[in-house]
Amino acid sequence: MQTKLTSLLITTLLSFNVMGAIDILSTSTQRFKPNRFTCARKGICSLKQFALTTYDKRITLPSDQRYQPFYSTDVRMRVKTKTLSTLTDYGVVQYIRGCMFESYLKDGKLIRMMNISRTHFGEGRTFNHSGWEIDSDSSDPVYTAWEDYGRFSLYRWNKNPRSLEPQGSTYYVRELPPHPTVFATDMPGPASYTYNKYDQLWHAKNASLEFQTCLFKIADLPDLTDPTGSNIDKSKALKCFNWELKKVYNFKAKQFESSSKIDPFCQQQNESR
Repeated sequence: MQTKLTSLLITTLLSFNVMGAIDILSTSTQRFKPNRFTCARKGICSLKQFALTTYDKRITLPSDQRYQPFYSTDVRMRVKTKTLSTLTDYGVVQYIRGCMFESYLKDGKLIRMMNISRTHFGEGRTFNHSGWEIDSDSSDPVYTAWEDYGRFSLYRWNKNPRSLEPQGSTYYVRELPPHPTVFATDMPGPASYTYNKYDQLWHAKNASLEFQTCLFKIADLPDLTDPTGSNIDKSKALKCFNWELKKVYNFKAKQFESSSKIDPFCQQQNESR
């Protein structure tokens, strides 16, 4: 889910709230390197490393009382090969499960609505994936694909191959990298609690999402697929990394809370109680 709108929203808000702050609450990195004794048999000796780094972030806008802190997970998925020519021998596919939904209190009742939307496989839909589905804007399962521009267009690179900083990076579609290290980004959400001036109520935007970010040999991936990836053999993934964003607002405790499980509302329709 290449979240251009999320990044734009946060950047815009911070630009108008100069005292705003982004705090990294935690960070972790998962890595995969092929076994040098078995890579030839698997045909993946050209791969040096596949890694995923997550930054759990809190975005605070203290100068605007309409906003409480936002929460999101900022992700970098990095692919490093031995040569430039072998970068395109591999493709990242991301799977998603869960939902984003809105909730608020009205006359003492908790109202929850499945009214947040996203683009998925070229169409707008409710942001609710009750089972594992391919996280793609188009019917190409490769995460970095950009329709009409190629399967690797949304990779980024920096002059310093160790840098994962998106600001100032160059997209693969604009210019090929000078080294065989590229990365892609994701930043779902954010989960937020904001004041709605129209109904004069505080609304929570909740995230209960799980992800699996997988690396395949590009030869094992079809050009087109359906949302469930029915023509993809997931057992052929070289490695899958799990990560999540789970922040649901508790109106009694007046704070966002995390859970180890997907919120049950992701399996339900609109409701009030």
